[in-house]
Amino acid sequence: MTLPNPSSPPNQTPLLPVPPDNAPIITGRSATWRTFALGALAGAGIGLLGIYVGRALARDSIAALLAPLPPGAAWRWGTALLAMFTALLVHELGHTIGGVSQKFRFMLLVVGPFRLYRRDQGAPIRLGLNTSLELAGGVAACLPLDDRDLVRRTKWMVIAGPLASIALTVLCALVLLTTQPAAWSAFVLITGAVSAGLTVATLIPMRNGNFVTDGKRFLQLHREGPEAQRDAAQLSLSVRIQSGARIESIPREQIAALLAPVDGSIMEFLGRTTAYTWLLAHGRVSEARAQLSRAAALGGGLPFNLTTFVAAEEAFVRAWYDRDADTARARLAPHAKAVEAVLPAYERARIAAALDAAAGRKAEAHAHISGALALLEQQPTPTGNALWTKDRLLEMQTVLIAA
Repeated sequence: MTLPNPSSPPNQTPLLPVPPDNAPIITGRSATWRTFALGALAGAGIGLLGIYVGRALARDSIAALLAPLPPGAAWRWGTALLAMFTALLVHELGHTIGGVSQKFRFMLLVVGPFRLYRRDQGAPIRLGLNTSLELAGGVAACLPLDDRDLVRRTKWMVIAGPLASIALTVLCALVLLTTQPAAWSAFVLITGAVSAGLTVATLIPMRNGNFVTDGKRFLQLHREGPEAQRDAAQLSLSVRIQSGARIESIPREQIAALLAPVDGSIMEFLGRTTAYTWLLAHGRVSEARAQLSRAAALGGGLPFNLTTFVAAEEAFVRAWYDRDADTARARLAPHAKAVEAVLPAYERARIAAALDAAAGRKAEAHAHISGALALLEQQPTPTGNALWTKDRLLEMQTVLIAA
């Protein structure tokens, strides 16, 4: 069976900037723990200051607030964990509400072990478990419904998280000042302290692995530098793709704008994966492979749905263009469960068809392609991503028929 040549035609000028060999790569886990330590120190400082002020003003009222707790370490630890969860949840809900108020559509909310998400903009909201330690501290994501004034609207979504934490801190303080100590007072006290620490930690402008803090991103957007331009370009493209525009119709200049600066951030990661799909749609397989490889190198510490997408696409390239079913399966194996949870059925069928074709199982590959195309035909308003997948499936079908 003859499969397509994985290399782009020789002597062609690259359509997009090639990832530099010395490009920075952020080690997600170590950077996350470093930022966690800094945030913990900031939170501890705020907490100690609050206790000092509380003792000075209320004459040991902290002990009075903790006294009504039932005896036993389990109650104290349970109260502390619930308070931390509440403070994180309110912060991420602030981002979500801020986004929705600016005409963004909710896509993801992760706090601790829980995850609310959509697979795409038209899908229902699902509840699942978060298996990523890097995301346990909370993350929220929304996508704009249109591309007007994106930088200003995104700034409101970003700053809404710290504003929600400030509001929760003030609310807890007011409750403690206007009520008598009760069994729930310790919960309110710890929630307020954690929320105050969270406010400080998220407003400090710094990197957090592949992410940046709310304070740093707000400043990037406010200054309207290259990072803000990249944010706006990515959000604008998301609007067009979700509205049904084909990725190959996006001007090359807009795709190139997604690739700078080369800073190892999640926004660079999204730019690289978008460039991969754009280049593959234009038949530039070798260039697409280079962009995908850079995205894979940035994968540490990112949400598992993003790393799963990259693993699936690397498996697809290995199977379909390299005829290497064994390497493709090995790349996909650690993400097997995530693939079922994250990728739509038609995407899973495309990957399965490539694996079958690489293994010489032509009939099975045809069956997967036919099934995926049937699923795509059922979509009343397909997104640009769905249309991209349909084009790849039709290309595969043509090759298999001719083989």
